[in-house]
Amino acid sequence: MAKSFKCDKCGNMVEWVERCQSFVCSNWQCGKHFWSEKSERELCKHCGYSKTFPCDCGGTFFFSTHCGAYVCDRCDKHKTHEKGQTLARCFCGYGLRAGERLEEY
Repeated sequence: MAKSFKCDKCGNMVEWVERCQSFVCSNWQCGKHFWSEKSERELCKHCGYSKTFPCDCGGTFFFSTHCGAYVCDRCDKHKTHEKGQTLARCFCGYGLRAGERLEEY
């Protein structure tokens, strides 16, 4: 069986969870998933976990399965990943001017 270790976010123990096929923090409010002690997992299709990270506006980016990108819960900015660039447009309507349709591009 795999070893457990401390979560770098909240300090609680992280243990292997068979259902998620990854290491999961025992603190349900944190819930951070890891591939290994040094590698965080971005998403988990088994339980819906999504890595989150802060936005410049003070909001929090979360992964939107509708957009296929990280979306800020405050300003609606879209990004490909934490260190990625902001998306110019999204098929959900993000980045389009009034009256524009994505099909025009």
